[in-house]
Amino acid sequence: MEKTGFTFPEIEYVLSLGERISLKKGTIFSQPNKCWEHLGILESGILGGWKPNENFDKKFMQFFYSPSHYLIVDYECFVEDKPAIQTIEVLEDATILFYSRKHYFEVKDKLSKFLDLEKRTAERKFLESQKLVTMFQNCDAIERIKLIQESSPEIMTKVPYSYIASFLGLHRNTFAQAIKKL
Repeated sequence: MEKTGFTFPEIEYVLSLGERISLKKGTIFSQPNKCWEHLGILESGILGGWKPNENFDKKFMQFFYSPSHYLIVDYECFVEDKPAIQTIEVLEDATILFYSRKHYFEVKDKLSKFLDLEKRTAERKFLESQKLVTMFQNCDAIERIKLIQESSPEIMTKVPYSYIASFLGLHRNTFAQAIKKL
């Protein structure tokens, strides 16, 4: 927040509205088919957003980790007040600042700089989505794995390979073969 021009008192105010919670690996942070009235700012740990595929295996859609993917939210659910489409699960013990929708709007109304932070976050998420689309359209298994290794090395060391494979749209055997070739 300092990088976007927030003063120390403004940062303290935002932090004071959140409730710091600790969650153990395996805890479900949010469930699908429910309207989600909260968002989280990840201080430590890793979470993953998934929905079951046709075999009821976890099909990962995204990972949350600090410092670059710290905002834990199902955007469509939170912004448009639609039921969530994913389960967000703790993959590594986590500490999170937990905010209600009410607190979110309170900060948004009180601090005009928050709109700039929100805009930057939306732009970053859009660019990440574009990179994913490009990756799925143009990259083979080895190239996909290399992209994750370069952009998110912590995911490769802390998340089960089966979860990474599902996120990359690869069968776990294809993923394993590609890893061996690297």
